[in-house]
Amino acid sequence: TDTYIDFSFRHLAKATYPGASGSHTATLQGLSQNSICNLRDLFERKCTHTETVAFDLDLATVRQAAAAYRPGERTTWPFQITAKSGHERSLSLSSAEFRALVDALDGLAATGRP
Repeated sequence: TDTYIDFSFRHLAKATYPGASGSHTATLQGLSQNSICNLRDLFERKCTHTETVAFDLDLATVRQAAAAYRPGERTTWPFQITAKSGHERSLSLSSAEFRALVDALDGLAATGRP
């Protein structure tokens, strides 16, 4: 989920991220979109926009991002999102989040659950 004010950034289209085998680009799936505006915001083009999007990652990329986790350090997995207008924005997720995901998946696999 991303919240922004710049109208030209609206309609997120793709994500570019470091993958296990190099840089990858994925099409974003739009899940929800919302705008909050009052009359002054409309005149100044400063409405608050929120978009929730998703993109798929292969397991090798998830494991690579998890491997960057270091206890006590703030490590991140950087990626860029691009709007249909061509405007780009750099974002990141915590490597700890990937580590927790991998631990959960490995725990399920160890119990024989898919």
